[in-house]
Amino acid sequence: MTQTAEEKLVELAKAYARHRKALRDKEKAIRDLHYESETFIDLKQYRNRYMSGEATDDPDCSIVWRGWLHAVDTCQAWDGVEIEDDDIYRSMAKLLDDRKDIKAQGARIRNRLRIIGDQLLRADP
Repeated sequence: MTQTAEEKLVELAKAYARHRKALRDKEKAIRDLHYESETFIDLKQYRNRYMSGEATDDPDCSIVWRGWLHAVDTCQAWDGVEIEDDDIYRSMAKLLDDRKDIKAQGARIRNRLRIIGDQLLRADP
């Protein structure tokens, strides 16, 4: 059974509403983590160290961004710090990576809405 364009739009509208709720929930979790830690959790230091490639042997190698959690884990490994699951920097990095995934999902939903909208406009002059 194929769906009509209108049914697809309704389905996508629901998916987009779920996406917006997930994004709001993730933003709230990020704010709550800042509030619980009573300080601003700044991950720039990890990003800058990771992107500088200071611990690599080859100065000409290309650095590929694989997300905040990977950057935090890599920098902590360079420092010889034991990686703990309840580390505040790892928690924030995980939340930021999750938020990025949610935003990418939203972009895919918006793109599908645009395509269906274009099809509807062409079908109904």
